[in-house]
Amino acid sequence: MVLPNATRSIRRRMLPIFLFLLPLGCNLPAVVRTVSAPETTENTPASASPATQNPPSASRMPGFTPSPQIHIVPIPSQAVSIEGHPYTSYQAEGSPFRFVCPDPCPVDPDLLFAQYAGFHSIYENLIGLTGVDTLPELQPVDIHILNDPKCGNRSEQRVLAYSNWNSGANAFICSYLFEYAEGAGGAPYTAAEAVLPNWQDALIHEYLHTLFFGRITRYAGAMHDFVTPIAIYAWLGWSEGEFFCEYDPVTPPGDFGGYLLQQLCRRYGFHWEHLARVLTELDALYTSGGGVSNEGFQHPVPDMAQFRDILNRVLETDTTPAFINACWPSVLFGETYALPASCTDRTAAPIPTAAP
Repeated sequence: MVLPNATRSIRRRMLPIFLFLLPLGCNLPAVVRTVSAPETTENTPASASPATQNPPSASRMPGFTPSPQIHIVPIPSQAVSIEGHPYTSYQAEGSPFRFVCPDPCPVDPDLLFAQYAGFHSIYENLIGLTGVDTLPELQPVDIHILNDPKCGNRSEQRVLAYSNWNSGANAFICSYLFEYAEGAGGAPYTAAEAVLPNWQDALIHEYLHTLFFGRITRYAGAMHDFVTPIAIYAWLGWSEGEFFCEYDPVTPPGDFGGYLLQQLCRRYGFHWEHLARVLTELDALYTSGGGVSNEGFQHPVPDMAQFRDILNRVLETDTTPAFINACWPSVLFGETYALPASCTDRTAAPIPTAAP
C-alpha cells in the first residue's frame, strides 16, 4: 500500500521513531490506542495487532486512511481441530493463511472480518515485494488471534507475538491480537482501527518469518536482518527506493547485532528487485532438493553459505564483507574470519525463532 502524498513528509520524519521502537526479536509491546479512526468501507470489524513501545499511531497522520480497495467481506468459516482442541477457522478462498479462534469464538464476526481485510491488504504488499509465499507444505499458516490451548495465555508470555512451525505440518503465529488491542488505551477496539495498516505490523512481521521457514537453515537464527525492515516497509507503505540504505535504527535489527540490509545496499546497491530474485532463487534451490541440511521438511534446507552464494550471483560480487560488518559469525558459512571490534560483544550462537 502506497501512502498518499500528503503523508510522505510526515512519514519520513516519523520513520526513525518507528525504527527505534521496533525491537529485536518478536517481542512487540502493545501499541498506543487511537480512539478516533477513519470510517471503513462496507461492514465493520476487527482485531488488533501489536506494534511498539508507544509508537505514534499511523491513523493520526493526515491522509492515512484505509485504501478504498480494502473491502470488508464475510470470511468463510469452519470447525477444525488443532492438537485435539476445537477451533473455528476463517479462511478466504485460495488464501494461504487462516485466522483461528477457540470454539466458540467470542470475537464479533464483523470485527474479525475487518482485521482479516486489513491484514490481507498488507499481506498482498508483502508478497509483491518478496516474490514468494510460505512454503506450500507449511500452509495454511494458522494465525491465532486469542489466548488458546495452542498458544497459551498472553499473561504467561514474554512476547506479544511469535511464529513457529509444527514438524511435518503447518506454520503458525501466536499473536494474542484481541487481548491487548481491546485493553490498549482503555477504549473498545473498533473495526475502523482494525483495518488500518498500523494494526497489522506484528502480524506481518511474524508472517514474514514463515517465508524463511524451510528455505534457510534454522541455525541462521530468525533472519531479523531481513524480517524487521521488510515488514516495516510493507505496512508503512514506504515507496522510496533507498529504504534499505536509509534504514538505520538506533538498535540494530539483526540477530547478531548488525545492519545487513544496510550493508548490502550501501556497498552493492541491493534493492527490492534484488530481494525478490534472491528469495525466488532460494525457493528454487529448496524445491529442487539442492539444500544441505535435513531439518524435517520435505527437502533438505539451504544453509547460509548457499544463501550468500545466491546473493553473490544476483549482485555479481562477493558479499562476504557485508556479512562480516553486519556481525554474522564465520561458523555459519564454514569459514574463519575476524569480526570488527564493534561485533565482539555479540554472541556467535544464533537463536532460531521458536515458541517461548
